[in-house]
Amino acid sequence: MTSRGPFWAILVAAGILYAGLLPRFYVGYFHDDARFILLARSLLSGHYTNLYAPRPAPETQLLPAYPLFLTPFVKFLAPHW
Repeated sequence: MTSRGPFWAILVAAGILYAGLLPRFYVGYFHDDARFILLARSLLSGHYTNLYAPRPAPETQLLPAYPLFLTPFVKFLAPHW
């Protein structure tokens, strides 16, 4: 039998490190995260468009799978950010 102690210690240490660095990275810190959130918001409005453009145009570069995955989180956590 192998001991799983080191695995759990590394997992806990990684969780503490992640929790400590989480406030440093806000939405929009990286360009893609804000873009995907805006695409999820556009899916909630019934369209798949660039909301950051002056005149929203259909999104043609990114596939809608990840923004579609984010839509429930955007709907329920939007006021959080």
